[in-house]
Amino acid sequence: MLKSTEEKRNNFLVVLGGGAMVVPALRHLQKNGFLCLVLDRNKESPASKIADLFLNIDFSDSKKAINELRKYNLLGVIPTNDFGVIPAAR
Repeated sequence: MLKSTEEKRNNFLVVLGGGAMVVPALRHLQKNGFLCLVLDRNKESPASKIADLFLNIDFSDSKKAINELRKYNLLGVIPTNDFGVIPAAR
């Protein structure tokens, strides 16, 4: 559990997938003080417009995604569909 708002500001929750069904979850996470970093291969995905940070990456390419995500402090990974479960485990 996070101890302060300051800790939340310096860390991202990674969300794999940026489809329309993800938008309410992102808003809920953000409302509760979390920064959301969304990965999706579609640069026009609905979540790209509200994410705190959006990376136009196909998360099924785990090596590329992991290399890019190493630049950030991460709290965890949330797969939003069945395609994201294996990459999230890596």
